[in-house]
Amino acid sequence: LILALTLPLLVACFGKTIPVDLTPEERAAIEQEIVEIKQAILTYQEANEGKMDHLETVSLARAYKKLGKLGSAESAYKTYLNNGGKAKVIYNNLGRLYEEMEDYEKAIEQYQMIIGVHLDQNYPKDITRAHTRAGESK
Repeated sequence: LILALTLPLLVACFGKTIPVDLTPEERAAIEQEIVEIKQAILTYQEANEGKMDHLETVSLARAYKKLGKLGSAESAYKTYLNNGGKAKVIYNNLGRLYEEMEDYEKAIEQYQMIIGVHLDQNYPKDITRAHTRAGESK
């Protein structure tokens, strides 16, 4: 089931279609999960009118990611930060999202914000990984 859920999302990101054999029950479960995720997104947007705390922002961004909407997940994190939020988890998750999008320079910027804003030195592994991947992608 995990493969059945992950594969369509990966395919959506790259614009290719791969036929997958699903039982009617598996297909129904996936379709139901998509409906539930879309409903959760609408609920967050309506209830908070763009003013969410960091935990709500993380939940919204994760829902977008499950649908393969990485740009919308990025937007949710950036909206939180643009509204004055400074939670470490947002910088960290946005950095990881940028890594997933293979935008390593932006990932590094986000990890460095954790150090700059919070004086937290516990993220060197994330920064090192992003620098390594940035070098590999050139």
